[in-house]
Amino acid sequence: MKDRINTGTLSNGLVYGVRETDLDAEEVQLCLVLKTGSLQQREDENGIAHIVEHMNMNFDKYSYYKQCLEYTSYGLTDFDRTVYVFSCSNHEDSIRQCLFILRQIAEGIYIRSEFLEAIKQDIAAEIHSRSQAGKSETEQTIFEHAFYQSRIPAGDAESVRHTSHTQVTAFHKRWYKPDRMAVFVVGAVNHTEIQREIIAIFSELFCADKSHKDSRDTGMPAEYPSPQSQRLTKQLFTVGDMNLLEIYMKHTDQVEVTLKSDLLRNILVEQLDTVCSEALRSVGCPVDFFAAMFINFINLQQFCKFRVVYRGVQSPHQIIEVINTAICSLVNDPNIGCMVEKNKKKYADYYSSCEFHSSLDVHGLLEECVEHFILGSPLLSYELDMQQITDTLNSIGYAEVRQAAELLLNIQATALVGREEDMR
Repeated sequence: MKDRINTGTLSNGLVYGVRETDLDAEEVQLCLVLKTGSLQQREDENGIAHIVEHMNMNFDKYSYYKQCLEYTSYGLTDFDRTVYVFSCSNHEDSIRQCLFILRQIAEGIYIRSEFLEAIKQDIAAEIHSRSQAGKSETEQTIFEHAFYQSRIPAGDAESVRHTSHTQVTAFHKRWYKPDRMAVFVVGAVNHTEIQREIIAIFSELFCADKSHKDSRDTGMPAEYPSPQSQRLTKQLFTVGDMNLLEIYMKHTDQVEVTLKSDLLRNILVEQLDTVCSEALRSVGCPVDFFAAMFINFINLQQFCKFRVVYRGVQSPHQIIEVINTAICSLVNDPNIGCMVEKNKKKYADYYSSCEFHSSLDVHGLLEECVEHFILGSPLLSYELDMQQITDTLNSIGYAEVRQAAELLLNIQATALVGREEDMR
């Protein structure tokens, strides 16, 4: 697999990246991503980041784009990001046209007052549809007593209804700055030519006010700290009673999230699957499905969730008690060293397998570029990435996995337990 990455930063602060790959000769994917989402909203702006994203997608109202450009596109607003994605044919005119539209989105050219009311109605319908669907148990666990409840990316229907065009343009001006933006292009392209196009199209974007460099912007109240800081983020969950994230973060706000810590968690999940499944069967509880996972929340923190589908007469409380006992036994299991080595080999074999490589596509590579930009970590080619994973796996010992299991005992996990007929 060819995976050549070229990145750079323009003089106005905009980051760009061209990822040259031979996965698909016909399709090219492009995106504009901003370190701006619903967390950057003020108290009276609930949903405005979502409105700005919808208004920016109004480029398809202009028919002259459709005459010579075949494309698909979508926008995404999340807590910590806004993303605009295009997919087009691998032709220089199509790529140049998509880059030009992304440039105009960055400038706010499509934020026109005549479209606002129709867009507000669309978003209100989307919010209503989400509310009708209801929240999952996991969402309820995450958001109970949490600051993020007041900053759901879709927004609040009432706030959206009263949003003015002046507020929308002000939010765009305040947060759509080149030094918060990145442009990525992924496909079977000539990286030198695409880099030249990006520089030509985006270099003139001018960052007039350098004081707005992060979410500690003067337009954002001081009580809403930057989501990029674990220490500051902890304050977001102290409203009302403690929730699971607060409990977890109390133990991990000094822990740096690294490749090694991620792999440790993955290995620990494998251990939990094995130990807990065996423990449940040993007490006569037929288990049809058991899964343990660390839920990633807004790329900040993680906590453990169990899901069990069972047949039998045991109550959910009995099953949770068995799981808790199994976790305790994991810490003291003399065979943990053998289990760790088996799971390390399992991961190493998977990353080098045809199954893993066949799951890769152009869009997946683009999403990886976005994640690295938002998290501020270096973007590596798969050759270097796989080498790092292999080296890191080799450095993990059973003592570290045991330590991770001991930490888990001090964390309140959430268990979703149900009978087979209830979980279908």
